[in-house]
Amino acid sequence: MEYINHITLNSGHLKKSFPGDVNKEFFFVLKRVYKESFDVSGIELLEKYIVKSTHAKGHGVVTTIFDLENVPILTSAFVNETGSKMWEVLHSSSDLPLATNIANPPNIPYIADRAEIGKFINIDTLEWFADFSRCLAWIHFSSKSIL
Repeated sequence: MEYINHITLNSGHLKKSFPGDVNKEFFFVLKRVYKESFDVSGIELLEKYIVKSTHAKGHGVVTTIFDLENVPILTSAFVNETGSKMWEVLHSSSDLPLATNIANPPNIPYIADRAEIGKFINIDTLEWFADFSRCLAWIHFSSKSIL
């Protein structure tokens, strides 16, 4: 896989993400975080957040970062399935305004980040959550590309 389209739904910002964008030094830690995020209780991150993921068969993976009060901060979808309805679901379930068009999804594969209401009380996450979702997406799509 050469690149992944990475879009932020709230701003409409789109960029291409390449395997070299992921720091190889964190690969094994991120791989563990990705794997354990599928546990029922998710995985604690930085002693301040919980990361939970789920497979939506035929539609991709959805990962959400919550604060310790269970307030969602960021939802990311990793999509590589033709015919996936994930783009529509992300738009129709948003509590915040989005800059992207429900009728115009990016080409697959893509990462779609959607900031949630918890970003307003967890401002520090704005500095790192796009990088975090990009790293998890590469592990999901093509972890061998990182190494």
